[in-house]
Amino acid sequence: MAPPSPARSTSTTYSSAKELLEDIGEEVQKIAHNAALERKGNLHGLLSSVKYTNDIAVEGKTLKACDLDHEYDTNVTGGFDKSNPCKNRPNVRFSDIYGGQCTDSKIKGNVGNNGGACAPFRRLFLCDQHLSHMEEHKINDIHNLLLEVSLAAKYEGDSIINNYPDNRDKKEGICTALARSFADIGDIVRGKDLFNGYNQEDIKEKAKLQENLRKIFKEIYNNLENTETKKRYNEEDDKDPNYYKLREDWWNANRKEVWKAITCGAGENDIYSKTITYGTTTTSYPRCGHEDDNVPTNLDYVPQYLRWFDEWGEEFCRKRKKQLENAIEKCRGENKDKYCTLNGYDCEKSIRGKEILISDPNCTKCSFACDPYVKWIDNQKEEFLKQKNKYHKEIEDSSTTIKQTQFGKINNMYGKEFYKNLKTYYGTVNQFLELLNKETECQSQPEVGEKRSTIDFTKDTDKDIFSHTEICEPCPWCGVKKDGSKWTPKKVTCGNEKNIWFNKSNGTDISILSTDREKETILEKLKKFCIDNEEINDNWKCYYNNNNDNSDNSDNSGNCILQDEKQNPRDKTIMSYYTLFSLWLKRMLDNSIEWRTKLKN
Repeated sequence: MAPPSPARSTSTTYSSAKELLEDIGEEVQKIAHNAALERKGNLHGLLSSVKYTNDIAVEGKTLKACDLDHEYDTNVTGGFDKSNPCKNRPNVRFSDIYGGQCTDSKIKGNVGNNGGACAPFRRLFLCDQHLSHMEEHKINDIHNLLLEVSLAAKYEGDSIINNYPDNRDKKEGICTALARSFADIGDIVRGKDLFNGYNQEDIKEKAKLQENLRKIFKEIYNNLENTETKKRYNEEDDKDPNYYKLREDWWNANRKEVWKAITCGAGENDIYSKTITYGTTTTSYPRCGHEDDNVPTNLDYVPQYLRWFDEWGEEFCRKRKKQLENAIEKCRGENKDKYCTLNGYDCEKSIRGKEILISDPNCTKCSFACDPYVKWIDNQKEEFLKQKNKYHKEIEDSSTTIKQTQFGKINNMYGKEFYKNLKTYYGTVNQFLELLNKETECQSQPEVGEKRSTIDFTKDTDKDIFSHTEICEPCPWCGVKKDGSKWTPKKVTCGNEKNIWFNKSNGTDISILSTDREKETILEKLKKFCIDNEEINDNWKCYYNNNNDNSDNSDNSGNCILQDEKQNPRDKTIMSYYTLFSLWLKRMLDNSIEWRTKLKN
């Protein structure tokens, strides 16, 4: 059993954003706990007191959270696997390819350019499906609700643990992921969840879930025996009560049981660590604190936006590092013995300023590595700015206990208390970003040229962390030469800026359907084409150029120019026909395999 936490230090030095959030969350949890004690709701549920309405489960059966089975231990009935928390949820819970969801229509409270939250990929497919099928005449008290929430937590925990990537640090990573999902479940129960859904069906499901919870807590409220206690839970809006106070106190009373459920599958080597008094004391909890008397995390008392922002920063640094390392290997070789470009050219032999473009089939690997990276990094910049711009607005708008969004009300209880603490020492967004910089993955990025090997979210993002880097940029205008162990641009004058680039009269037009490769579903990738009727082709003009020297057997199949609005020859996107065709074929095959797999599931 872990020792009790010491009193909070007055120091303002933190080693990570998570440490800061946990620290303030602990203070807010104490406030919420004391408020619940004053209201005297007596809301602690017991699995041993669950009553069943189906014919399968045995009433009076001694239940333990880790033994819950959705086929037997639930009051969600009706067949068609409705009782399965993970129904229609893919097994992929973590991705090196896809990111989270920031679209305004899918996140409550996101409003255009005013900033917004981004739901992490882990959150998109949380195992809570059966909660949308709860009925208030079956789940009508504190015990039966605990059963269903514990069932969701148990299956969510198993999903996280069983699908946690082998190439990540499992020792602490699993427990952190469980703590984040635990906090998201707490937000769902309390009406604080910002995620609106990843498609129309999911949006309807989540709206139904919140309506079910409202009806269930109405039943719980009506069953409160003490009249004075009922008065303490009076809502500000009696015409349409959401029972937010009651929901907060139910969570406060039952979070320990939910934590035990979500950590059922944790092993002895899965550690949840908390650094207390800022580097002097580290408290570790084996099995993620499953056996402990107290819940080791307080992330459930941290605003969801900030939790997600912290998770986004961690994921960004990890994915950037992995993708950039792959691009460096494919574009420069293991021993830096080549200089390929994302467009398939050998930059040692190519001189763009003289229209000498030497493509090499071996450089296609560079294109395959850079093509997804460039799309991904551009999208990440937009997500970062969106979350960054929300920071000050969140602090300013934290005074109300209920927020009104384009999708209805959100519970904001204890938001004021949290942001008051945050504002004291981290009132500016740059102060918070400095903590994001301290993530381990952010401190060990690949070196590219003269660029630093660490991430600094407070600096010029266009020229640094969100740039394509020289690895995934076109060849230098006059080519490159090997200078010892480094490649350097040739310092010579070459080419004429007014060069018209090939004979426009004899080219071949090629149009390629351009999908939104950052989206997860088939519909999202082709939405502009299928629903909005927008033309989303990439139009290329390809030429056969027999002026290039191919005595070294390099590819000379021709070159293609993207027909966009760029006029300056230096800015034109030019790609060898071989590389363009190979990229198109790879994308088509990748999409076909992915979509076929999803349709089967």
